[in-house]
Amino acid sequence: MSSDDSSEPVTIVINDIEFFNTSTGQPSGWYPSSTNSLHAWFPGRFDDTIFVPDPPERGVGPAWVLAVDGRAITLYGVSPPRLPKYNQTIGIAAPDDDAAKPAKPETYTDYTWPAPATGGVLYASGRLAAATQMKLGLTGFRGTAFNYAVVEVGEFTALEGRTILVDETSAEVAWRGAGWTTRSAAEYVESGSTKVQCQLPALPFDGKDLSMTTFAATMYPHGNSTRVSATSGDGFEFMFAGTSIAVYGISPGPASSQSWQLKVLYTLDGTQNTTLTYTSASISDATALTTHFLYFSATALEAGNHSLVATILDVAGTAGAEVKIDYLTYQPTFGTVHDKPRFQLSSGDGGGGGTAAGGEAAAGNATDGGSAGGDGAGNKVPVGAIVGAAVGAVIFALLIFLGLFCFRRRRQQRRKRRLAPQLDLTSEPFLAHPSSSFRKIFPGPSATSPGPGPSTPSSANTTSSPVFPALPPRTRTRTNHTPTRTLAFGEIPTRDRAWDGDRGGRTAA
Repeated sequence: MSSDDSSEPVTIVINDIEFFNTSTGQPSGWYPSSTNSLHAWFPGRFDDTIFVPDPPERGVGPAWVLAVDGRAITLYGVSPPRLPKYNQTIGIAAPDDDAAKPAKPETYTDYTWPAPATGGVLYASGRLAAATQMKLGLTGFRGTAFNYAVVEVGEFTALEGRTILVDETSAEVAWRGAGWTTRSAAEYVESGSTKVQCQLPALPFDGKDLSMTTFAATMYPHGNSTRVSATSGDGFEFMFAGTSIAVYGISPGPASSQSWQLKVLYTLDGTQNTTLTYTSASISDATALTTHFLYFSATALEAGNHSLVATILDVAGTAGAEVKIDYLTYQPTFGTVHDKPRFQLSSGDGGGGGTAAGGEAAAGNATDGGSAGGDGAGNKVPVGAIVGAAVGAVIFALLIFLGLFCFRRRRQQRRKRRLAPQLDLTSEPFLAHPSSSFRKIFPGPSATSPGPGPSTPSSANTTSSPVFPALPPRTRTRTNHTPTRTLAFGEIPTRDRAWDGDRGGRTAA
């Protein structure tokens, strides 16, 4: 697959732990994911990781510089509450700003956060004309919690050991069923359903002050939208070349209500089935819907091409449970985007899904069961044995039919000989050709062929146009992915980029 401006971009995700492997410098201090009780500080975070730096004041000491290969980068996290002890601005040396020098903080440009106490996009760079090593300098960001970064890679960017993120708006995901709808970030924000309680330690660190600041933060879904359905039978299909797969979204319902249950079937490569049941006990935060909720994951898959099909089996209760899919991640087995296979997805019937063009996929075998934010029971269906038995039965039936046909034909021929008139040739001993002869024409057996072919799907998939998943959809056009200046939510005025607020549980059947 070649990469050009008309192709759907490929993006990798870097979690907070990997930040240190991609930076040329680091903050003077930080609270990493391993900090005791950090999971309670910021509910609904990607990959269950987040870190809170303890940087020096703006202009004091070196800046924190991230160095990654690609064409664009977007940072995600939680901006600090509006309190004097936390910075409401950040100094940035953008990779697409020729005047900014990452090693010289005095060349950085100050920006104000899009909104205080908001979980989502913190910064989105412009898109470079070609992939290169980008350097993003940050300074003066006390009180900010960094969660993850998404990088658009180039055609030949090395992908070994990386994780690819595919937004739910991607044409690589085919949605099946008429119940799927798109729910925007605005709907979550306006309803307050994703507002969670967060905590920040006293900064700068002081051993004598171990107090915590509690505040409410509004969390956005990744890419500012999710695909939602509460209809049994609805589902989606995704094909990939990799060794792992994970499905994330917003939790089906809040933990505060005990009156809902959701059951989903996940099928890998058509052979490995996992049914997961989600209830309120699956949710870690009791006050709201949880972003970055893990619906399903499977690891240690055989290297090669795979397919994942999810189907909603049951939605019960009065609390309005729904499947809310946000994005998928997988670890690729191809080395660069240039080598990325393309798949032809089966057609579906609704929800505005997409179809990825290209060749066919050969499904690999899963070597590990699925897991998710619900309870799951995995089982393997012996499809090979069933198909073999069916083929054997058909062959056996054909052999019986052929035997009966031959037997009947021989029987008819014997009967013909018995019924034929006995000609008296003695009166014409030298007659070369008898004056009369007897021939009976036996009509041949008629044969019909049922001609069984592949069954037609009971429903057809409607798909939407490709949407760029990595950078916030409302900050870029769909053609060249260049940031714009206005947003419906939380804009930070920049020279050529816009800021935007953007975006876990378990029980099995």
